[in-house]
Amino acid sequence: MFDYFNKPALDDAINAGKEIRFSHNPEAYGECALKWEWDYLQEKHGYFALEKKEIFGMQQNNFNDIRIDTGKKIKKIFGNKIRGIEYYDVVEEAGHWSFKIGFFAYDYFYVVFTYELDIIGFSIEVGNGRLISVMNTHNCYSNTDMEAYIRQTVEELELRIPDKYLQTRGWL
Repeated sequence: MFDYFNKPALDDAINAGKEIRFSHNPEAYGECALKWEWDYLQEKHGYFALEKKEIFGMQQNNFNDIRIDTGKKIKKIFGNKIRGIEYYDVVEEAGHWSFKIGFFAYDYFYVVFTYELDIIGFSIEVGNGRLISVMNTHNCYSNTDMEAYIRQTVEELELRIPDKYLQTRGWL
């Protein structure tokens, strides 16, 4: 799997006879790099259907890198505005890779970052395990600038907190 959709590299891999493998079914997702690669394979190289051997889990190292890198970026961008960061609900099975990162933001919200099969989103926990999305859109990890996405989340969260509270704590 390529980190970014790279047509020449994909062509070279096919011409070299390498097996093309997907972490999950690309037909199930909208505008993500995975779907774009699959569309390209169908159009340029005549792929018509996924064989079972073509769908299997991403390499564990890549999944661990995504999880660790996301946590580091959250810590870096939120800085002293968060505490108690934890990783949980980690699923590492072929064809299903997911995790959650939870933390207290601004001593005001419990925020949950969710990654599931390349779909990502931030939510606020409102009790009894119920979550409300911070933004009304979900993005694909593979084609999202994570630092910009986290900064946008910071802005959205700050809009939901009274200015006086943020000023008192030195965050505004």
